[in-house]
Amino acid sequence: MNDYSVFTRGLGSATVILAVYVDDIILTGTDLEEITALKSFLHDAFKIKDLGLLHYFLGIEVLYSDHGVLLHQRKFIHDLLRDFNCSDYSSVVSPLELYENLRCCTSDLLPKPEEYWQLLSQFMQQPCLPHVKVALHLLRNLKGTSTFGLFISSSPNLYLSAYCDSYWGACPDSRRSVSYFSIFLSDSLIRWKTKKQPVESLSSNEAEYRSMSKAVAEITWVVHLLDDFGVSTASPVPLFCDNQASLHIAKNLVFHEHTKHIELDCHFVRAKLAEGLIGLSHTSSATQLDDLVTKVLSGADHHLHLRKLGVRGERDYISLVDDVTNEKAMVPTYRRIFPSIYNIQLVQIDLQFATTKLQLASANCISHFMNKWYKLCKLIYNLLQLSCS
Repeated sequence: MNDYSVFTRGLGSATVILAVYVDDIILTGTDLEEITALKSFLHDAFKIKDLGLLHYFLGIEVLYSDHGVLLHQRKFIHDLLRDFNCSDYSSVVSPLELYENLRCCTSDLLPKPEEYWQLLSQFMQQPCLPHVKVALHLLRNLKGTSTFGLFISSSPNLYLSAYCDSYWGACPDSRRSVSYFSIFLSDSLIRWKTKKQPVESLSSNEAEYRSMSKAVAEITWVVHLLDDFGVSTASPVPLFCDNQASLHIAKNLVFHEHTKHIELDCHFVRAKLAEGLIGLSHTSSATQLDDLVTKVLSGADHHLHLRKLGVRGERDYISLVDDVTNEKAMVPTYRRIFPSIYNIQLVQIDLQFATTKLQLASANCISHFMNKWYKLCKLIYNLLQLSCS
């Protein structure tokens, strides 16, 4: 398998997929009898609790309809607003003010920074007043978009496409660039990531090419994962980039001055291009979808890019809820991958280590938990292999 937490079992035309996260297991497949048999098999080995149809998992709520699946975090956002006393604040249309650029600071330090650790990430070691102001502004934006969710379409057409972009020298403290990529299955966003690059890029071309390399690696993983599920996709996978120089570097077999710092990335991208796994295409800055996370946009542009990424607003949310009539409405949603997929179900393993509170200060406790987690995954894999034989 290409994911250590996902297991598949194929019996003829029937396929069952099992995903494990700590003590929670998501089950789905094309044969309801096989799913039921696997539940009984796991219950005999672990004593599980059957939680039925998947509606809530890791803070993500799931809604089903004939048109697709909507993933949203309405409850999580409301809880976050309540925890920071922002429920009565007015909403704003954009997550950040235009030209906002945060950096580390040593003045205006917060007297009680631990109160904001849940809200801050990059600056949690030395949170200052400007950081908290931006975080509260983001909460106000979340309040106005709490009904927004990512829509996974039930379109029968299966094809992959990807976008990559970078923001050269985005960090004002280290001057490291930010990479971003997004991967679509048909018109549904299934994978995305934004991350600061580990080294400084000497030019915008280097920053773009490093972002392209990360996107190609993720496309390779997604293709192999879909292959594990028995899903074949058309090749090459189009990868769109708005930097012409990066496209020329990938297609030019001669190394020169502009590529000496990214030679390994060049070899990797060119290898996948030669294999036919990807196809590089240029897209204009106006149609670049990744500007949403690499640049600060105005409210109108921000919502336009959300729409392009498949994020639905309040009206679409209400329309989707009205379409949900019963559990059978979800069956056609997954037939774009499998001919007769059955509902996604959630079960929970009743293990002592899963309910034990980890003391992060104790390295022995963490080591003990990881050892238990490894044994659990290995045991599930052995049981599935034994069941198949």
